[in-house]
Amino acid sequence: MTTLYDPASKTLMGSLVILPASGGSRQVIVFQLNPASLRRRLEPQLVGGDRQAQSARLMYAAAPTESIDVELELDATLQLSPLPGQPPSPDIRPQLAALETLLYPTTTQVQTQQAMLNAGTLEIGPYLAPTVVFTWGTARAVPVKVTSYSVTEEAFLASLAPVRARVSLSMQVLSYSDVSPQDPAYSLFLAYQNTKQQQAASGGFSSASQPVIGVDPSALG
Repeated sequence: MTTLYDPASKTLMGSLVILPASGGSRQVIVFQLNPASLRRRLEPQLVGGDRQAQSARLMYAAAPTESIDVELELDATLQLSPLPGQPPSPDIRPQLAALETLLYPTTTQVQTQQAMLNAGTLEIGPYLAPTVVFTWGTARAVPVKVTSYSVTEEAFLASLAPVRARVSLSMQVLSYSDVSPQDPAYSLFLAYQNTKQQQAASGGFSSASQPVIGVDPSALG
């Protein structure tokens, strides 16, 4: 997965990478400004849930449910040119549109299915969504679905096109428990979890063959 870098601030930039369901080129929505904070919540999925029998051993039913919340700031003065030699957009409508269309089936999908329906060859059914990958640094690239999006537009051109906005974005991580093994999100999540396991294995000290993560045993007296 591509890691994005801002040479001016020497900072890796967060992003959303969209892998089209039908294949083709990926689209990358780069965060103009990394959010000052990122909220993550994990809830374990256990057999029997909260009512598990006391006599039974603790057992996992699936991967934990993980949610990610970020607050993004968008500003037209930080817009990038979409193509070399072309001026950047004078407003932030392209970025807002890119985020918002993650919540829609494409018009091509809708029109194609309607044409097939009109021809009597298909009933209207679900539309296949793209795979969305949230990237945050070199060690976090995780498949997600956007569960909530809200935007506050704060400044406008004379045409009322927005030039500054704050976006609240909530995402749910898609684990191997949520998708089929053929889904691209399946292997992406396995890599995400494997990275966590490697970090946990390399981040502790060893005392009497037992790892103590983040604590130096020699300092315990």
